[in-house]
Amino acid sequence: MDQPQYLLLMAVIQEQDLDSATKAMQGIGASLTYLSSAGGFLGRRNATLLVGLPADKLQDSLSVLREACKQRV
Repeated sequence: MDQPQYLLLMAVIQEQDLDSATKAMQGIGASLTYLSSAGGFLGRRNATLLVGLPADKLQDSLSVLREACKQRV
């Protein structure tokens, strides 16, 4: 019997998007935790999401993150 494959997805997002991204990922059944981080341009605060999900949910999770997170300049 084949065991289902699971993936660990790491995504660095802006802290302002953390709530919407977390709710969206939980909405598709992904398990996640986050780590606060900072750095990059102007030292803005970020969050690193660690997401555990079945391999067949990868494309769904990427779409959800694209919709939940905004691009800021």
